Amino acid sequence: MANIGPLKRELEKQRVILFTQHFKIVGDVHLPPGGRLTDFLNRFVGETDRAPFVAVTDAQCYSLRDNVMVLRTEYMAIHKREIGIAIPFSQAVELTG
Repeated sequence: MANIGPLKRELEKQRVILFTQHFKIVGDVHLPPGGRLTDFLNRFVGETDRAPFVAVTDAQCYSLRDNVMVLRTEYMAIHKREIGIAIPFSQAVELTG
């Protein structure tokens, strides 16, 4: 384990699908070891959350209107209030008609 300093901590990468009102975002969030996505998102308590944004890396953003990729970026920050649905990628099942 590398020495990462007193202000940094090791995080585990988890691939997720996040839905906002207009977009589906597929990317990686970085959680404390053994942490759960719901616990991370539920840290928001009123207006006192010191981390209201979720950092997403290696992200692809798709329009919900037509499922076309509109953005690909190495980093984006999404406000927790904008996330309506969050799914671990490993648990997602895409249905085709």
